[in-house]
Amino acid sequence: MFPCTASGVFLQRVDDADTVKILITLSRSNSDSSVCATTHLTLHIDKQDNSTTFDFDPWSDINVVPDGSIDEKDIEAIRKLAVTFYRQSTIDPELVVFLTVLNNPADVLRVKVSLFERVEDEEKLFPYDYSYTATSVDNGINFQLDRVNPHSGSQPHEASNLAPLLRAFISMKL
Repeated sequence: MFPCTASGVFLQRVDDADTVKILITLSRSNSDSSVCATTHLTLHIDKQDNSTTFDFDPWSDINVVPDGSIDEKDIEAIRKLAVTFYRQSTIDPELVVFLTVLNNPADVLRVKVSLFERVEDEEKLFPYDYSYTATSVDNGINFQLDRVNPHSGSQPHEASNLAPLLRAFISMKL
């Protein structure tokens, strides 16, 4: 469903009567995007007590913590990312998000937050009117967020509740 053109994470929120589902797609691509692998997971969040449960293929590659093994640390890193996505209020819950680390000059960390609209009947993603670029010069402790409009350029944007999502994302290694 999600195009695999770069390493990163797709996140989509789906609200039901009793739960919120966060659909997660881990996307891993080699340097020239000729080979790409995706892993799909779903985090279910109960609206009453905020408890969470994961659905994923136990044989899938969910290794996102660079320790050489797939274990609870990987599951918790992905859970943290999904929960921070659920709690943020900057991005409209109807949009699909793609987080990816950009090529960075030394001592600078940049994360692109691409936004997409999803048309249910067509199963396609369409780029939204704008995206965000987050820049950190202190390894993700603080981020400067710019809202990027392809027609009018980049403008500083105050959205402090995206910082936990960005930190959770950069803690993962795809």
